[in-house]
Amino acid sequence: MLLATDFLSGRWLADERTQMLRRVTMRRAHLMRQCIRAKNQIHSVLHRSLLPARL
Repeated sequence: MLLATDFLSGRWLADERTQMLRRVTMRRAHLMRQCIRAKNQIHSVLHRSLLPARL
């Protein structure tokens, strides 16, 4: 609404370097999530299959 009534100027567009840094940061975060997910799956399989149950 503020933009429509000219109380705010148009949105700010990041320069190419800032956009590249954002893409790299997002890609790294995605890879870290995948790594953590794989690690948790491996731990789950090991726990389920190889570790003896403790009573």
